[in-house]
Amino acid sequence: MKKQSKRQLEKIFDRCDIEETGYLNSEALYQALLILKLPVQLTDIEDIFDSVGRKKEGTIGIDDFINIVHELQTEDTELDKDDEFIPEEQEESKVQIVFDMLADTNVGGITLDSLMKVCAAEEPSWTQQQVMEMLNEADMNHDGIIDLNEFEMICKRMGIS
Repeated sequence: MKKQSKRQLEKIFDRCDIEETGYLNSEALYQALLILKLPVQLTDIEDIFDSVGRKKEGTIGIDDFINIVHELQTEDTELDKDDEFIPEEQEESKVQIVFDMLADTNVGGITLDSLMKVCAAEEPSWTQQQVMEMLNEADMNHDGIIDLNEFEMICKRMGIS
């Protein structure tokens, strides 16, 4: 597995730090590790926090995140290349996991604001108009929110599932 640069890891950290606190809780850490396709189960997260001395706090900063990723990547290279690791939770619905990361929990879907945050982290040059066009393309019922069904349909159209 190719090791990511510090900058790439910072981008993933920022993308998963939805509340922009500078820290990842257990769910956000799990999502970040799934993005990196690292061999981790949700049940492993408590042990990961413990391994960096953050079990009590329940959050990690960027430095701990980078250390965790590098440690897991080292362990991952020991896995047989033919053995594809898919976490049990990810088997159920990879699309659901991504949707949950992007969605505004207050409205239960992807809003313009939540999509703007993600797009700004990925490509700062995108304008609000461009992001609004993306939202409108995916928002089949034109309610201003991309719900899970709409998100799944877009993912299928793009060949992502």
